[in-house]
Amino acid sequence: MNAVTFNDSFLPFVEAAKISKSVLQSPLIQWNAERLEVPFSEKSLLRDDSGLLRLPFPAFRVFGAIEFGVKESYKLSVFPHPEKSDAITCLMCPQKQRNDNIIGCTLIHNKNGKTVLGSTECRAFSFLDGKMTIYQEDEPDEFTRNWVKVCVLTMKNDLDLLVADFLNPHLYLCKRCPPMPQGKSILWQKAREHYVLLHKTHAANKREAVGKKTIQDGSLVDRISHSRRAHFRLLRSPKFRHKQGQRIWVQSAWIGPKEWTDRSGQIYRIVERHNESSSPTAGGGSGEAQPK
Repeated sequence: MNAVTFNDSFLPFVEAAKISKSVLQSPLIQWNAERLEVPFSEKSLLRDDSGLLRLPFPAFRVFGAIEFGVKESYKLSVFPHPEKSDAITCLMCPQKQRNDNIIGCTLIHNKNGKTVLGSTECRAFSFLDGKMTIYQEDEPDEFTRNWVKVCVLTMKNDLDLLVADFLNPHLYLCKRCPPMPQGKSILWQKAREHYVLLHKTHAANKREAVGKKTIQDGSLVDRISHSRRAHFRLLRSPKFRHKQGQRIWVQSAWIGPKEWTDRSGQIYRIVERHNESSSPTAGGGSGEAQPK
């Protein structure tokens, strides 16, 4: 994975739309979706008390693969809308991109948000070969309307899947970066740093791995003793004067080693609290102008 060249396909759009280039330095996530959708019964868990989607970061980039009918590799960039506090903008392009070919949409991500073309909650646009096209509610061509609708629903579905994985009590957010070769600077290493999600059965979570600096990624184990599930807790005690009777979200915790190196030299660092940034207005992706 080449984290340094990740932004090449998005740069022309960022410059054309006058969006802050800070979006191109937002956290990079390597992620693969292994299912088609999130069960409807779990949809409510993806949002915080204010109804906003529990985004892993206010602005972030994703490099991976999604299964939406057909498994395809892609690049995805998500950042807050500069004018709407409850809206986010998604940009998507194929992983093997040679020309400027980007599909984007602006989504209202509160609990009342809609994702169908033609509603005021969603705007779709494309950036092909340096030309921006904004899609209106009443596109005359039926094929265009259906194509854009599928693109928007795909991006919305991807976000739901990503959020569900970040809330999954069996998955842990981990920062990974390559070893620094001789003659390279710390900036070289930081440019290639990215986030991954590890399952609780990963070799680093084995009882015998506690305290070790090097962990061999061998066979997985059935018995896990160093993880605490993320869960909702009902506050029953009278000492919670203002929140008694409310349910709160308790973060998962990694109890084993929090930093190690695998056999290939990749450096891993567990990130404990990764579900804090549920609001897109917490910084990171604002800009001067934005497709509406």
